[in-house]
Amino acid sequence: MEFSLDLLLLASRPEYEAARLPHELKEKLKCVKTQIANCTQRNAIEQLLEEIADYAQTRHDLVHGAVIAHFIDTSGITVSLGRMLQPARQPRRSPVKMTPAKILEISEHIQGLGDRLLDFAEKLLDMQAL
Repeated sequence: MEFSLDLLLLASRPEYEAARLPHELKEKLKCVKTQIANCTQRNAIEQLLEEIADYAQTRHDLVHGAVIAHFIDTSGITVSLGRMLQPARQPRRSPVKMTPAKILEISEHIQGLGDRLLDFAEKLLDMQAL
């Protein structure tokens, strides 16, 4: 999904240098929002960016979470992930339980978000070719 954000950024501004792309998801979202200010697809892209922002913590938990416990029974395995992203000066976020089915569901959703970003990048490139 983040790679798709990078491609959308590059498609929205061809003179943008890949080396100058932001590294953090929050900054990438902000940068894309700025770049699409005059785009005809702006509303649809902004809606997608909001959906991505809503999924950011879940994505972070999967990418950066650490397995702190696991449980195996006849239905399968469940793991508890310690959440590495913790809010400053607020109550701690408790561990999250994940199953392979839940991880697959989240992964497929995130892949769908990335696919939609690529669709918008393709539209932007097509418009520039005209």
